[in-house]
Amino acid sequence: MIARTLVALSLLVCLPALAETKCKLMEQSFDAEGLGHLSIDVHVGELKVQPSEDGQVHVSVQACPRNGWFSFRKRTAEAAELKVERAQEHMSFTLNKDKYSETWTVRMPPSVALAADVGVGEADINGLASDIDVDMGVGDVQIEGRVADYHRVSGDVGVGEINVDAVSGTGESHRAVVADSETWVADGGEGKATIETDVGVGDADIKLN
Repeated sequence: MIARTLVALSLLVCLPALAETKCKLMEQSFDAEGLGHLSIDVHVGELKVQPSEDGQVHVSVQACPRNGWFSFRKRTAEAAELKVERAQEHMSFTLNKDKYSETWTVRMPPSVALAADVGVGEADINGLASDIDVDMGVGDVQIEGRVADYHRVSGDVGVGEINVDAVSGTGESHRAVVADSETWVADGGEGKATIETDVGVGDADIKLN
């Protein structure tokens, strides 16, 4: 009886290996001439945004299936497609279906405004000098930029914490049980851009050097 139980348990542990997992990598580059605003919609996964140096937008996204543990079927993301829309100065990226684990890396001109909507996961944005608006359902947000480029930062976290660390300017925070909010305003007339973050559950960390 004990032997049969051990065999059954070992089979359960091996089940994920029996279902083959196949991811799909999609990479494209776009001319950013006339582009003023870029929006990215991530269902579940990680988003990393960095500045580009060639005046183009480069996007790389890997989609992997999010099937359950007890599936003997071949798990594949071959049906995943990168949806790109461009209307005058606005461009948007998303995947065609909300059924994958997504890993995004986007390099874009630092002067282009960014709006990122992440359902569950992480967002890491570094080196932009433009308006940044991040809406995170569940997860963590990290933003880093130059204090000279921004004049206002505001953020709200439903459950978790937010921290704005700037080398100058004035900050004000409000903590209420599990919720947290913080605003920061630059000294004098420094900066033109703004940063806004809204996190349902998680943490937000904004650093201006």
